[in-house]
Amino acid sequence: MGSNRVALRWRMIADDADWEQVQNSSAQLNEPAHDLRTINRRRRLLFLLCIFVAAAVVGAVCIWQMAQMGLDQITVDLEDTFTLESWTTPVGTTAVSLPIATDDTLPSAAHVSVDLADFEPRTEQILADVVVNDPALPFSYRETRCYERTDAGLRRAEIGPAFWGEPQQLQSRYFAFRFFRRDGVAVAQAASCLDALYEQLVVLLQLNTAHTVHPIKVDVTSQIPATTLKFGDDGNQWLVIASPALMAIPTTIDDVDYLVQAATVPLVRLLIYDVIDNDMASQRWRPLIEAARLWLFWESGGPLSAWRYDVTSWLYADVEQWASLSLSDRPERYQQFCQMLDGFNLHPLDLSIPLLCNTDTTTAGAAVYIFSTNWPVALDDLAAPLACTKSGDASRLYCLYPPNIPSRLADLAPTASARYDDADEIRRLLAYRAQVVAMTTILEYVTEAYGPSAPVSLIHALDSYEDWDSLLLWVYGVDTATFESGWQEYVARQYGVDADQPTSGAVFIDALARFEADVTVSYGR
Repeated sequence: MGSNRVALRWRMIADDADWEQVQNSSAQLNEPAHDLRTINRRRRLLFLLCIFVAAAVVGAVCIWQMAQMGLDQITVDLEDTFTLESWTTPVGTTAVSLPIATDDTLPSAAHVSVDLADFEPRTEQILADVVVNDPALPFSYRETRCYERTDAGLRRAEIGPAFWGEPQQLQSRYFAFRFFRRDGVAVAQAASCLDALYEQLVVLLQLNTAHTVHPIKVDVTSQIPATTLKFGDDGNQWLVIASPALMAIPTTIDDVDYLVQAATVPLVRLLIYDVIDNDMASQRWRPLIEAARLWLFWESGGPLSAWRYDVTSWLYADVEQWASLSLSDRPERYQQFCQMLDGFNLHPLDLSIPLLCNTDTTTAGAAVYIFSTNWPVALDDLAAPLACTKSGDASRLYCLYPPNIPSRLADLAPTASARYDDADEIRRLLAYRAQVVAMTTILEYVTEAYGPSAPVSLIHALDSYEDWDSLLLWVYGVDTATFESGWQEYVARQYGVDADQPTSGAVFIDALARFEADVTVSYGR
């Protein structure tokens, strides 16, 4: 058993004066002395702590440097891949198998520049946000590219599930959204914008918000959809939008604007269905109903509405020249319009605009660029159909429209480029839409002449009337000649169109025969 050790502290007082200066001497004399071992232990602990902190700082710096070197290497690998792709990859997000390329084999001319904005590395894949500047395009654009690591380097791949995140849902006043976490912030901001757009369109169509089944379902998908309006498993129609991560979007458009504009086309179509639910009327007056969709789309005020005047002006120009125009001769804003459409996963035919946005400079490619040689400038050219054929059970109506347009009205809005291989079919599709854009100017005219509610009054009356004479007399109280004169004056003033230019109003019996044969063959009736 060890003995207790006593630590003593001595204090020398020389004289009485020193004694008197001591305050609370008894308390000081009773104050315990410091243990030297305790002091030394504290010093050692403090020293060890300093060493540990220093080591941690040095280690963290080393780890950061190693990580930074890894990120720098990823940046270098991506930029090298971009350089190769700039010579080999077509515009957009099409994945390619990169060829073996060296400094000797690469062209020396100016090429597409790709700037890395941000990237997200994973074990096997890297997700890169890039800004692309292509000298051949009017707009720089941004896109998200996914690369996978291979023995030969980075290769383009589909975005993996880990990058999308978990599925999420959001409900606004009129819409219910289904999306992935990656798009969550943009969807949340776009929701209120879509609510405001919906209210604007409902007012234009003189509907009420209770007229449409709510909530309207919106699916922001991780795959580019084949259609923007589909029936879901719940029996309701869904607006289907590709995630902005899948698209090559002009840099002037942010993700919120993209989502709202991409949703506008199917939303307009859905609302027009609410106005016109009579199948016979929708077939008999189909060009005018398609025109109502295009008119409502222009009125929505999205980024693409800026081309409203351009599109109509191009088509009202001397269209005989279009067949011989090369790509470089086409209107300057034409290429901007086409690139902007592509950024929203749209084709002109999706809007019933008779343009192809093709880049084929050959004679064959240019020949199918525009629909025909004469633009309709008279109501006779925009008349109710020349003939209509009912299906065997009389449940559907298939109609042929003038002038010189052997239209087959089954499936009038194809989107896949493979559908445009047959030149004759292309001309039929484009010719049909010639009437659509022309009828859009009629809706513009009645807005100016009869007031903001005039277009909707015309649309609502289509169920009840089968020709221009009865339709115009009932809705506006004017005869056809008076209306046509006012419309032609409007078009001449707005678009510089000569109402006396020749038009093709002839009825081709062989075209009608082909039309009837098409109906019989296509539907087996």
